[in-house]
Amino acid sequence: MSAAIAQTADSANNTLLNRGDTTQWKINLLEEPNSPGASLLGISPSAVQRPSDPTAIMVSLLNSTDNLTTIPNSYAVDFVPQWLFWGKNVTYSDFANDNNIWNNIKQTFDVSLAMRNLKDVNSNVVNTQLGAGFKVSIKRGSISKKTQAAMASIHTYQSNYLALRKRYINDAVKQAKASGMNPDQRNQLIAAADQKAQSDAKNLALQDSIRKVAQGLDFTREGFMMDLAGGFSYNFVSQTNGTLYNAGAWVTAGEQWASGIDLLGVVRYLYDPQNTGVALSTTNYHTIDAGARILYGPQTGKFSFGLEGIYRKVSGTTALNSSYRYALTTDYKVGTNQVLSFNIGRDFNGTINKGGNLIAALNFLIGFGSTRPVSGGK
Repeated sequence: MSAAIAQTADSANNTLLNRGDTTQWKINLLEEPNSPGASLLGISPSAVQRPSDPTAIMVSLLNSTDNLTTIPNSYAVDFVPQWLFWGKNVTYSDFANDNNIWNNIKQTFDVSLAMRNLKDVNSNVVNTQLGAGFKVSIKRGSISKKTQAAMASIHTYQSNYLALRKRYINDAVKQAKASGMNPDQRNQLIAAADQKAQSDAKNLALQDSIRKVAQGLDFTREGFMMDLAGGFSYNFVSQTNGTLYNAGAWVTAGEQWASGIDLLGVVRYLYDPQNTGVALSTTNYHTIDAGARILYGPQTGKFSFGLEGIYRKVSGTTALNSSYRYALTTDYKVGTNQVLSFNIGRDFNGTINKGGNLIAALNFLIGFGSTRPVSGGK
């Protein structure tokens, strides 16, 4: 009987530990539209995208403004398998640790799909372009010291909370053993002790303390960050015959400070990028982009803006000259995991579907799956 009681106690304590040490936080991780597929099609608001922790699923509606009278003609969907399918297996230590590159890759591996419809101004033929890409963070910065301290205090509160509940359970087990209760009676006594423990004034105070600290968590990251991205896209003429539109890979890296200032740089290689809209020979060509972006917008704030400049070097054809792009980008968080983005500036020479070289686009991004299961305390 003693063994049965001990086993019941261990089982109850394990249940309490598992239930009390795992909490889900509503974390607003969404930033500006950050889709590799959209970048390949030239419909991303920014050519230098800010590294960030992605949500499980992200949906972007992208469109040139046209005085805000048209419905979106471009779409992008991104999903992160780790958070979509196995998010509950990620501990807070795994989430916060930037030194484990494999963990960084698993948690940020983003599969990206994008689509846009283009109407040829001469033939009125509608072409559909589809892009697929990926993005991973090799370095994503460290969780801010403020949040680390908050999580440490939560861990302390949780430990004290569980210790009090465990004491109630142990007392119930001792009482059951002394009284010679049958298994059903023991389980009822333990369940009643658990309920009493949760209503204990000290435990209620600890729970309230945890809630208050959790409300201030922002999970802002600081320090050096680096993303790798790439993919390919196809152009379907008259929405039937598909040919390679472009393919490429790029690296984005930079520093993010606690003040909300980011300084980012990008180097990108593209093979045969047909988005120039210039009639070319069958000779394939290549471009190399290099540029930088300065961004201001604390991740805990609603508004951010940035300036970027990109130089494009063309090789493999004489039909195109090297060119450049500059843009002002702004983002406003209209709600939890909802971002409205506007950008204006000058695009690369010959870019189609943007009114010549002028960029003027309004975009809306929604993120799903921002709830993070934080397990294991520290």
